[in-house]
Amino acid sequence: MVERGDLVKLKAISQQCIQNAFYDVLFHSANDNGIHGATPSEMLHAILLGVFKYLRDIFFDRMGKASVLADDINALAAVYGKLFTRQSDRSLPNTNFSKGIRKGKLMAKEFRGVLLVMAAVLRSDNGTKLLMRRKKFGKERGTHDWSLLTELLLEWEAFLNEKRM
Repeated sequence: MVERGDLVKLKAISQQCIQNAFYDVLFHSANDNGIHGATPSEMLHAILLGVFKYLRDIFFDRMGKASVLADDINALAAVYGKLFTRQSDRSLPNTNFSKGIRKGKLMAKEFRGVLLVMAAVLRSDNGTKLLMRRKKFGKERGTHDWSLLTELLLEWEAFLNEKRM
């Protein structure tokens, strides 16, 4: 778009028409996306407030925003979150949310705790029984898939926070 001088399309994706010195740099033979393909996503907005928040929102949307099931799952999450309270160990995520994990203004770093509580709910007998009543969760297979996704995202986040890769 820069090479073509397509100002309308560039503006639509919040980009400027600037010939950056890094546009022509080949960072790897398997990556022809230039600087944009070589720059990693940043943790705060792309992952914590992006993927993690989006996952939580979809989780409750699948239950029905105003459903009794969503209220029951949120209440169960509040109980589990309180049980996971970290006391003074700051290396563990915050899991104690006064309104549960469904609502409320959360800081980006708190979404680690939200996913941890979601994983506990999905693995618990009580959570599984509640979610099995909802067809949109795909019964046992669906709750297993949600559990797997939540756990993999938690592992990914832990890996990205390592001091060394």
